Amino acid sequence: MINLAPADLRKEGAAYDLTIALGMLAEAGYLNGTTLSDYLVVGELSLDGRIKGVRGILPMMELAAKNQYKGIIMPLENAAEAALHPEVMALPFERLHEVMAFFRDGQPASATRALKTTPPIRVEQLPVVELGQVKGQALAKRALRIAAVGRHNVLLIGPPGCGKTMLAHSLVSLMPPLAAVDQRIQAQLQSILNGGLEFRNATDQIPFRKPHHTITVQAMVGGGQWPIPGEVSLAHGGVLFLDELPEFRREVLEALREPLEQGQVVLNRQRSSAVYPAKFVLIAAMNPCPCGYYGSNDERCTCAETTVTRYQRRISGPLLDRMDLVVCMDRVKPSEWKSASVQVEPYGVMPGPTEGDRAKIFSNDQTLEQSLDSACRQVLDQMVEQGGLSMRAVYRLLRVALTISMMEQAQAIQPEHLMEAYYFRHPRMLTSPSRQAQFQSPPQP
Repeated sequence: MINLAPADLRKEGAAYDLTIALGMLAEAGYLNGTTLSDYLVVGELSLDGRIKGVRGILPMMELAAKNQYKGIIMPLENAAEAALHPEVMALPFERLHEVMAFFRDGQPASATRALKTTPPIRVEQLPVVELGQVKGQALAKRALRIAAVGRHNVLLIGPPGCGKTMLAHSLVSLMPPLAAVDQRIQAQLQSILNGGLEFRNATDQIPFRKPHHTITVQAMVGGGQWPIPGEVSLAHGGVLFLDELPEFRREVLEALREPLEQGQVVLNRQRSSAVYPAKFVLIAAMNPCPCGYYGSNDERCTCAETTVTRYQRRISGPLLDRMDLVVCMDRVKPSEWKSASVQVEPYGVMPGPTEGDRAKIFSNDQTLEQSLDSACRQVLDQMVEQGGLSMRAVYRLLRVALTISMMEQAQAIQPEHLMEAYYFRHPRMLTSPSRQAQFQSPPQP
């Protein structure tokens, strides 16, 4: 009889096979049980004694480090994956008799050939769209620069063919490489999802997730009997792009509210619970109406007003409240198309916020509000009175204004920074010709 304590913790899966086998051998006197307890053991056993790979090696190694084990006994298939956690001694084995020999002689038979026999799959670098390849749309480009620096959410609204999707893909080209800590988190998430059989090298490439609008809630935020990460976690440290936003199911969009606010997703299920990171930049694109041409200067909209209203109300107020930058776009004019084809604007990677800057942007909102001078406070009071801003909208507006001030290397938030942030929350004001002309040559930070 085998007892897996504690009894109130549910156990499932084949990862306990090797642990149970070694425990039985130690109880029978074939192994030293005292030595065995110094190691964390995980692996699936086949009938011929071969140790098969399992999922989630990297989180298990975190557990081994936390509990100060000497090392972790694991399948050979997971060896390359384990190399991403050099702080914990990984002891990979191919067969059960090799593990027994290790505890008798102290020499892991397959550890020396681990990385040679299981080379990781290389990550294919995705083609990146440069912002300079997008013709016209100066205001949208300005918004993307702000989003790249301050990690703000963006909503692009416009008719078909105006460049929304291309602009969304170009956001990755503006962001600096993935930080080391986020690379490690991404590796752990991939370890949980794929395990050693589909393990890929860690990379500094910014994650860019683009789920189809038919996605389910479980696939978006994660779930299952034993919760696994969803798209919001796989986009951690990068970009989550939702094209045709109103076509997503209502419950899927509403499930994004917690990750957007908390930067993580909590999954509570009957059998287990899990907390996964979910700090990402949300960029969404949508047509203004079902036919796509409401408000366009080139095409006449064929939708009734009630149809337009019903279509736009598919996006709830709480979700719109979390969109920091909203840009109304139209098709590029022929004059802009010709002038843009002569010379492509040079855009490089935007400098990511330093730890100090990031602390300022995402610091206590009340502290950020108290840092405003009298002129800025007067402007902000007028915005609240006239614009009907919620408390969340006010604080998000302040964060965008702070990002703009950092881009312009200002010492503090100025009234013009607040005005620009306010305009981006009110798309009706974005169509002003003077406003468009202001950003034909956006200032470089």
